[in-house]
Amino acid sequence: MPKKLLIGFLCLFLLPLGLMAQTGKIAGKVTDRETGEPLIGANVIIVGTSLGDATDLDGNFVILNVPIGKHTLKASYVGYKDITITNILVSSNKTTDVNFRLPSEAFKVEEVVIVRKRPLVEKNVTNSTTVKTQDDIENMPVRGVEGVIATSAGIVRQNGTIYVRGGRGDEVQYLVDGVNVNNPLFGGRAVSVINNAIAEINFQAGGYSAEFGGGNAGIISTSIRTGGRKLNISGEIFTDSWGTPGEKTMGTYPYGVSTYVLTAGGPLVGPVKFFIAGQNSFNRTPIRYWEGFNLTQYYEPIRQTAAWQNLPDATKYQTDENGNFLPDPSGKYKYLPKDGIFDPRLGAKADFIDIVYPAGKIVNAAGENYVLNGNITADLNPINIRLGANYGYGTSRGGVGITTFLAERRATLRQSENLAANLKFTHLLSKNTFYELNLNYFFTRNISMDPDFKHDLALYGDSLANAQIGYPYFRADGLGPNPMYGYGYVWSTYGTPLSAYSKSRYQSIGAKLAVTHQLGREHEFRLGGEFTSYVIRNYANGRVVALAGALRNSPDITDRQLQVTNRINNYGYDQWGNEIDTGLEGPKKPVFAAFFIQDKIEYEDIVINAGLRYDYINTDDKAFKNPHFIEFDSDGNIRADQFVDVEASQTVSPRLGFSFPVTDQTVFYAQYGKFIQQSRLRDIYLGASLVADNIQGGYAIGAPVGFGLRPERTTQYDIGFRQQIGDNLAFDIGAFYKDIRGQIQQRQITAEEGAPHQAYYAWVNGDFATTVGMELKIDLRRTERIQANANYTFSDARGTGSSPSTAFRMIWQSPTRVPFFPQYATALAFDQTHRGSINLDYRFGVDDGPKMGSLYPLERLGLNILFTFNSGHPYTRVDDKSFRNRRQPIEELNASRTPWNFQLDLRLDKTVTVGPLDLNFYVWIINVLNTKNVEDVFITSGTADDNGYLTSEEGQADIANYSPYGDIYTSLFKDLYYQLNIANANLFGPPRQIRFGLRFDF
Repeated sequence: MPKKLLIGFLCLFLLPLGLMAQTGKIAGKVTDRETGEPLIGANVIIVGTSLGDATDLDGNFVILNVPIGKHTLKASYVGYKDITITNILVSSNKTTDVNFRLPSEAFKVEEVVIVRKRPLVEKNVTNSTTVKTQDDIENMPVRGVEGVIATSAGIVRQNGTIYVRGGRGDEVQYLVDGVNVNNPLFGGRAVSVINNAIAEINFQAGGYSAEFGGGNAGIISTSIRTGGRKLNISGEIFTDSWGTPGEKTMGTYPYGVSTYVLTAGGPLVGPVKFFIAGQNSFNRTPIRYWEGFNLTQYYEPIRQTAAWQNLPDATKYQTDENGNFLPDPSGKYKYLPKDGIFDPRLGAKADFIDIVYPAGKIVNAAGENYVLNGNITADLNPINIRLGANYGYGTSRGGVGITTFLAERRATLRQSENLAANLKFTHLLSKNTFYELNLNYFFTRNISMDPDFKHDLALYGDSLANAQIGYPYFRADGLGPNPMYGYGYVWSTYGTPLSAYSKSRYQSIGAKLAVTHQLGREHEFRLGGEFTSYVIRNYANGRVVALAGALRNSPDITDRQLQVTNRINNYGYDQWGNEIDTGLEGPKKPVFAAFFIQDKIEYEDIVINAGLRYDYINTDDKAFKNPHFIEFDSDGNIRADQFVDVEASQTVSPRLGFSFPVTDQTVFYAQYGKFIQQSRLRDIYLGASLVADNIQGGYAIGAPVGFGLRPERTTQYDIGFRQQIGDNLAFDIGAFYKDIRGQIQQRQITAEEGAPHQAYYAWVNGDFATTVGMELKIDLRRTERIQANANYTFSDARGTGSSPSTAFRMIWQSPTRVPFFPQYATALAFDQTHRGSINLDYRFGVDDGPKMGSLYPLERLGLNILFTFNSGHPYTRVDDKSFRNRRQPIEELNASRTPWNFQLDLRLDKTVTVGPLDLNFYVWIINVLNTKNVEDVFITSGTADDNGYLTSEEGQADIANYSPYGDIYTSLFKDLYYQLNIANANLFGPPRQIRFGLRFDF
């Protein structure tokens, strides 16, 4: 681990690679305070930088390429007093308007300093945008990019996935300092960002300019802080480990959460500045409602019953030729070993099984992560260089459920590592023209493996190798220890392997060149192009334990037979997980490129943002000449002549946005745009042998692969109205419509007569969706200690499939040879018709509040409350016989809804100054009311705590079969089955969590 941290630090300061750090623009006018006449040639500078401009004949100035964050602007003119405006907030890709009215030197006043308030209405923004600044983020009772942005209008966060305005989870693009950090195979963010390192989170729910692509639903762009003119050191620590694990206090458990953060930034040498942040976080367990389980109370009564005692000894411990326990004659107490089980924690052969699964903790599921974010900037006027990197390393265990508790030592070990490095070179050719050259490197790897044998795949199921490390009861190579059975449940015993083996590695290099030219005050032209090339490797072996048995029983087994027998999914690796670079199973190398041109036209009464984007996408994919008749070679692989290369996709997308500032407090806006993005690359890539086996076998595959999939297409319309009321209140109300085409859908590809294969499952471009909705955002600037913002979203998201696999059961259970696919839209499973949040911050300032002597005991005390709500999501009820693999709907698809959810979070803090240190003490409570929100339900019953099985015909038959011990079976079913699902299926939202923390600033 220290080696990895060292690599991360070196990457942070030495790697010459990167993409785009985000900047904004400041524009305005300088006039005479008395006459209103424009002042020609007045100087306007950003204090502490080399950036500035001189006013033109109309008194206008424009400062381009301004780093995001807070700035101080100073205007000066001969014969006039200087004016300085502080607290000017610049956001990425936005124009900040700042006007100066200079007083003549005839007035006997000193230099004027004005503290600017953040504008409530931005006239230059032509789409729906939400910006969260560092000041906003540090007071909120949430952490992390997703946690912060999930409080925004237009976003649904469900089961850990972010959905934007009816788009699927993989349609959101994540940028960090302009670098695309999406996982290319599965979507989602692959790079961690430290909360304390965030300068700004900019969320655009569609309607973004032609410069951006690859995120049809929306873009979440995070910008990292940079060093300032003075050295600043800060840190933070928080934990919930204030109580005894497993013991409930104040209605909750301590979950072993602890985080440590340290940041530093400031001048380095001359014009060079730096910023770096490091974080270590530890979680002892996933956070769930979990009350523990005691197997002894069920196991021992069974062993003491007369029926059990009267069974012949041979039956109690008799095994078949494979070592499996044989059932007793009655069939009721099968596989319960009379002589106990082997477990060194219980005694070599325990006849008393003291199995207690603790409350408030998923066993052996701890995780630890290290993150580094940082950059170096050099302002070498007229050249600016920024070098940055974001590095993360994490390790965790997969945890064990109730039925695998005895084997908890072998819980899956997971490791992950990621790096996004960037270099931005900006050259200011004139005050109106500059270009940016950006280079980037992105890398991520993930591994899931057995904690003992790790990468030695042949040893996973090797009985001798397992015995040598303390697991002596393997039945044979490839067969783990005997499990323990009872009442239809299976308990894995000590030493049972719990892990498959998988790993993936993705890396990309890219470049972006963009030229910006400001023509007068009105036109900002931007022209550029970008290129990204990936190398993607993946390996997954779900039957790795069986490898040893296959090698022992068939020493002459071929590579192809080994891959098929173990259903290995590999490309970029051979069948043993070694890297390879050529051949049918070589790595995938997709290429993405784009060109864009845009013009932002800014007049007093209208702002137009118009652009065109050209996207080139080469997925390095192949399709079949005839997908209904595929031929194979003698090894069972698909013949090379059956494929054709898939042509690259080339698309031109127009973007057009308008803003109509009626007054400085009233703005109408509208936008229209077309967007494309390639689907998850997992939908396109699968190991060659696995593809061949799937097609030949005609298996029902829930996650197959597509051939020749084209990009998904979205058309979006927005219209809205922003209005300021008085000095401190504003609202933004808007409506949107989205039409999404070409989403991935599962289909069955039929086989022609005489084909050497059966019908098979594949992904195709078939699903579509439409979303209409309305968003309301309210902003209250701090007034009398109170600051607040609220939002509400109404949406109706409908489509033919909520995910690519929606049609799986329609194919699998079709009564006809060729399944019928009705193409009609229903509510999507992640649609939440009503959703919103209210964030209220009440804070005392310095020397504020009641006074006691010379003290103000409440000064710098703050309370931040966050209330969130949603109306639940759709699901489909099935009949009371739909258990195991059967699913028989009793209503239209997604006609039912889960219950409403309400959650209240808060953060109470107090800041004190001790010498040069500001110390902020706080308590952070998640789910203050400990509301047990139902996030999902059993589709048979419509509730989260009962699947309806025990009252069903099938369940009643089981209870009768176990008579006279049906009550034991019923109690066991409830305690085990429901707890097992509650712990692992995200049926409920988070329980109450109480965390104490300290933040310091030097």
